[in-house]
Amino acid sequence: MIVPVPSEPFPAGAPRRRDRLVRKWANEVTSSTHVAMQPADFEAVLTELVDLLVDGLLAEPFDADFALECGAQLVEAGCTDPRALRSTMDVLGSGLLALPDLVGVPRVPQKVVQLLGTMSTGYAEALRESTFAHQETLSRTLRQALDDVRRDLRMITAQFELVVKATSNGVAICDRDGAFVYANNIFLNVLYYTAAELRELTLFDVMPDLRLTPDGVSVQKRQKLLGKDEEVTWASVTVSSTEEHLIAVVADRTELDLLQGQLNHQALHDMVTRLPNRQFFTTRLERALRHGAVTVYHLDLDAFSHVTHGLGRAAGDLVLTTAGQRLEAVVAQEKAMVARVGADEFAVLVENPSTDVSTTMARFQAALAEPGGHVTSACAGVVDRPQGMTAAEVLDATELALFRAKRSGTGQWSSYHPAQDVRDREAFRRTMSPPSQVLLTHTPVVRLHDRKTIGLDAVLNVPGMPARLLKLAAERAWQHPGLRIHIGLEAHATGEVLAALDETHLAPQRLWLGLPAAALSTETVQPLTDAGVRVEARDFTAEHLPQLADMPIDAVRIGHRPARNFLVTQAMRSLTAMVHMTEAEVIVEGVPDEQQALWWQEVGADAATGAFHRP
Repeated sequence: MIVPVPSEPFPAGAPRRRDRLVRKWANEVTSSTHVAMQPADFEAVLTELVDLLVDGLLAEPFDADFALECGAQLVEAGCTDPRALRSTMDVLGSGLLALPDLVGVPRVPQKVVQLLGTMSTGYAEALRESTFAHQETLSRTLRQALDDVRRDLRMITAQFELVVKATSNGVAICDRDGAFVYANNIFLNVLYYTAAELRELTLFDVMPDLRLTPDGVSVQKRQKLLGKDEEVTWASVTVSSTEEHLIAVVADRTELDLLQGQLNHQALHDMVTRLPNRQFFTTRLERALRHGAVTVYHLDLDAFSHVTHGLGRAAGDLVLTTAGQRLEAVVAQEKAMVARVGADEFAVLVENPSTDVSTTMARFQAALAEPGGHVTSACAGVVDRPQGMTAAEVLDATELALFRAKRSGTGQWSSYHPAQDVRDREAFRRTMSPPSQVLLTHTPVVRLHDRKTIGLDAVLNVPGMPARLLKLAAERAWQHPGLRIHIGLEAHATGEVLAALDETHLAPQRLWLGLPAAALSTETVQPLTDAGVRVEARDFTAEHLPQLADMPIDAVRIGHRPARNFLVTQAMRSLTAMVHMTEAEVIVEGVPDEQQALWWQEVGADAATGAFHRP
């Protein structure tokens, strides 16, 4: 819309007051978030926005819709951090009311609140569109990169297949110094190396007893091959030379020896990733603890089940192999071992580490987040330089630390803490309480416009038992057909609840799982909605509005606030309106009396819990 220009001249000092407001706005935004513009250019943008906002407030009749574009311009200026919106609301909420231009203008506070609410809506919509556009660009880039890699791989493979496809022997091609140029799968399988690992070695590293004759040919019936982790295999080897290359052919004529070597390797290695397994890792850890300082990392890949469920087991195996290789690359310069110790879990042992834990964890996360791996992060438990602990105690400590890290969300890590370990073990023992000692309490969820009970908030007297909570709540649900069952959880417990849902025979659409708004992510929410479960964002504030546009959230829960004034009323009315734009409900928790319930009903809340309702 076109904002009318006021007919009256600006009051004395108005331009200076606007300039001060612009500088304060710019300082507040740039102090809380990065803006990729020169200060003068950024202030010019904000000056134009302030002028538009003031002109709009002076216009009659007043229409706040033009502020949608103001919010969008703020996103275009690079203010995409939610803190920029919060700073904007704080500065303009008080700054506009103090401008001389608006002295004497009727209903200025109401207009300012409506204006800022509309501006927030425009900001949220523009931010959502910007995020979608960025994701689409990134997706196209990754697909193109993957296509290029596959094309190059097919070309290289085709050049060598003609040479080695007819042989059942292991074949390797090296330069004159012994550096590997190519090795077929049979050669790699004999030594248990990947192609990338073999390129770091020479032919003389894997055949330490090899001696070439003056004519360039060496034939030895039983040649010692030194494989990964210094495992010895015996085979018949022929090495021929050309002007530029050495060609090694490993004939599998000592089948029994090779089979024994493979069995030994399988007993100590994971067959998917070819990394050491838990048994091998524990043995190495026992030896390392006797000879110096060590640091042990226990990592669990985030959202790995989404890969296997969505893309299949073969894709999951590829992810595990890629993750293992990337972890090995991070500690390649250390005396270290990377092992697969669980379905999607890895352990890393670093002897006499040269870097601190924080630096190493940052490198692990960066390596896992590289494109093409399908896994972007991992949680980890860490024991750094343990004193007087056995290998079994160290591994137990890393598992407890990992458990604490996963409770904090994806991409988190936690260190060994003896006192916290004691508390965690006690919590686990409580979860094993007999059923007679576990009690369920519930609070009605009441619809405000007709005071009808529409659901029950279910809570256990023993914390940390999400599956037990769901089962007891499901039993209560049969006594109250038609009512929704609301359960509050930590984000890390959603998988356990989904696993237990089938056993309860509770209709998924009756289950409303409340998760902390700050911990919500697509990886957490999507499996719930796919299963038909409703998702509720708890401890919700205006900072979490962008999440409503990005994720399928059915309700938000706001904590009751006793303070009441005009600005709070208008702000809450704007917040509930924006939530309703996403077709989500607004539930208020802990409303104490009927007067407060009426106030929440007036500002747009849909339902509430608390003492105001007495059946």
